Amino acid sequence: MLTNTAIAKAAAKEKDYMLFDGDGLYLRISTKGKKKWLIRSFVGGRERKVVIGEYPVMSLQEARRERDDRKMKARTGMSIRNKTVTFGDVFARWLKKKEKAVSPDHYKIIKRRIEMYLLPYLANRPVVEISRPELLEVLQHPIERGLIDTARRTGALARSILDLAFDGGEIGLNVAADLSRSLPEWEVRNFKSAFDPREVRRLLLAIDCYPRQIVRYALRMVGYTFVRRSELRRATWAEIHEDEWHIPVVHAKKKRIQIVPLSRQALEILDAMRRIAQIRWKGQPFEDKPIFPSTRNTPSGSPYMGISAMEVALKWLVVHVPAPDTPPLIDLHGFRHMASTLLHEHHWDHEAIERQLSHLKRDKTEATYDKSKLLPLRRRMMQWWADYLDAVKEGRVDSGDIELMK
Repeated sequence: MLTNTAIAKAAAKEKDYMLFDGDGLYLRISTKGKKKWLIRSFVGGRERKVVIGEYPVMSLQEARRERDDRKMKARTGMSIRNKTVTFGDVFARWLKKKEKAVSPDHYKIIKRRIEMYLLPYLANRPVVEISRPELLEVLQHPIERGLIDTARRTGALARSILDLAFDGGEIGLNVAADLSRSLPEWEVRNFKSAFDPREVRRLLLAIDCYPRQIVRYALRMVGYTFVRRSELRRATWAEIHEDEWHIPVVHAKKKRIQIVPLSRQALEILDAMRRIAQIRWKGQPFEDKPIFPSTRNTPSGSPYMGISAMEVALKWLVVHVPAPDTPPLIDLHGFRHMASTLLHEHHWDHEAIERQLSHLKRDKTEATYDKSKLLPLRRRMMQWWADYLDAVKEGRVDSGDIELMK
């Protein structure tokens, strides 16, 4: 075997020559005195030489470790060096990439999900030792709590993290691939919504009874605008332009600006929230502040209303409003479903409805058409919708028909 002293004394000769260290590792000395490490092997009876580094940049000890690592990888498909790379290490790299690729809200959700359901069991586990049965056992924790959807989403996150380890050569196989096939199927459900005017009336009257003022105004705003929860929670005063709400790309699900014409009723809600903001911020500028802010000191310190605040309110109403005034159980997406169904039933233009729901794809030509044709129509439609809800709440509608000017 070679020693550092022997390597230092090895001088150039008239021809290139090699010094043998052991187990296929050689040091080749050129006629110019350059010293390079190479691994010599025979494949199918033919000699193969692979240069792995240059001395002294790669030391004798490093050359031996590289030789041993390559031999292990050739036999097993796994690197012996990767036994020290843990799931927590790969997760940290993965998280840095995700921080720039997803919205801040989504980033917090996936980070929290991994910290709750994966890291307690896998953080210190070498990635090369994690097996598929082990992953399935870890995912049993949310499944046993009835959180099947969470388990499936967490499994997809595990697959994404281990994809990064695979791409980096730290594992030879992603054991989380197609993991969903081994997990229980979640029940396909329709979003809960209300269509009968009597149900809608009970719902709207119950919302007026909810004790938390900001959440109450937020629910009313969802009713009049049927925007997505994330769009309403993250709305700031800077997005309001007279009688239009311009939801920016960073807040919109479809990653494009969404214009929401504001009815008279929606503007009244904003006036009320503006008065609250003036008191809250004591005369300071609040254009960049949330319209519907958090009313509690959340662990994350987020300025936005809690992600489940409105859902909790809707469930609270079902429990606390006594019969016969108990409202139907509806979720936030149900407001969008309700608006779509009832607007179609009253023969509003399908494309205008879909545009208002932010379902349609847009290019530059469509955006121009929207401003010149659909936006005025959508403005009339949104005012009609707000007037319809008011008429239902006041008991002026007891069937599916209403005669309001379009």
